[in-house]
Amino acid sequence: MPEPTNPLPVFRSSLCYKSGSSVLKFRNGFPRRPAVPLHCGARLISHRKQNHFELVPEVLLYEIAGQWLAPTSTFIFLSNQIPEARDTEGHKALNSFRGLNMNGFEHTKKWVILAVLLLVVASSASAQLPGAIFTTTQHGTRVNANQYQEKCGSLGVWLDGGPPPNAPQGAAGLPDGDYYFQVTDPSGKVLLSTDPVVNRQFHVSDGIITGTSGLGNHNTDSDIDHPPARTIELCAPGVPFNDTPNNGGVYKAWVTPVGSFVGDPTIVDNGYKPGYFHGFIPASSKVDNFKVKGTAAVACMAVSKFIDANGNGIMEPALGEIHFGGWGFTVIDPLGAQIDGKMFTIAHLKDCYPGLFNLVPGKYTIIEDDTDGTGTFIVTANFVDDKPQNPVDTQITVTFKANDLRHDVTFGNKPQ
Repeated sequence: MPEPTNPLPVFRSSLCYKSGSSVLKFRNGFPRRPAVPLHCGARLISHRKQNHFELVPEVLLYEIAGQWLAPTSTFIFLSNQIPEARDTEGHKALNSFRGLNMNGFEHTKKWVILAVLLLVVASSASAQLPGAIFTTTQHGTRVNANQYQEKCGSLGVWLDGGPPPNAPQGAAGLPDGDYYFQVTDPSGKVLLSTDPVVNRQFHVSDGIITGTSGLGNHNTDSDIDHPPARTIELCAPGVPFNDTPNNGGVYKAWVTPVGSFVGDPTIVDNGYKPGYFHGFIPASSKVDNFKVKGTAAVACMAVSKFIDANGNGIMEPALGEIHFGGWGFTVIDPLGAQIDGKMFTIAHLKDCYPGLFNLVPGKYTIIEDDTDGTGTFIVTANFVDDKPQNPVDTQITVTFKANDLRHDVTFGNKPQ
């Protein structure tokens, strides 16, 4: 069978599974027999330029066992042959793609959506957006206020962004460009925003939110702490977002660059599938949990740092090894999204970190920076709730169970 010309991107491999001596071979960008079974999960390389794809009318096909197959069939074939492949992000993305409501989409546009999904899930947490987003009051007077009296209006929930709270001078803000936002329940499964995505668009310039853009029409107000920055009301004009089904009254705000949105921004809801949250992909989004009128207790987390001067892995305040401020870290929530953005430890803080309240059950990954910019350090201590963790690393994973109300995470580092 002749190969299609000018094809869309094809799957390539980095971490691969191999069966006997048979591997998936490529010629002119197409996999050739034998096609059993080389698979890695979902890095795309086009026929012309890495990480680039074009909108072309031809259908991408694979040759397996002498037949040309569409990508979903190929992936199903590989997943059936290689059990490990079923747990890859690429497989999750393809399952999400297969379950999307594609009514009204042209055939070629469907493949573009698939390509975007795979490109996004292939990105790592380390490649996520700099800067931070967080909920706030109307004039930005309380960052990460965590709990609000109302959903809308002067006592309601507003969005702020830029360099994170407690950031040292010169810390990065959000990359300039246009962004979409949404409100969901904490699981991300239920969309609570009630207006089309395009009406939830704002612009960032010089690292701060400067107002709505495109068809964005939400109310804005002045951020009195960071003029000329603006805050954005999460409620649509005259229309509140829906109530959360969460018993604790917890909501989740999401922000993603317009270019990372996957779906149709002219509609309200692009649907949910694992790894796909109404057009928002966790790896390219920032999130912030907040509560409105909730009375039930919700968990929080403290993250702290000490400089382990003698390198013995023990925090010794008598030797000056106290809570150290200004060290950067990020927290990835159970959905794979970055909470707020880059955060920085606060000196002498023993309470929960301001941006880490309203946490729901699940696994959270805390990743500290290698350095605060003053030199080279090695990790000597990891503690969770004062219990040492081994082996030590710059990354700690903490599981919140249903009845957990707080966990404390501590990193110790020795200067070299």
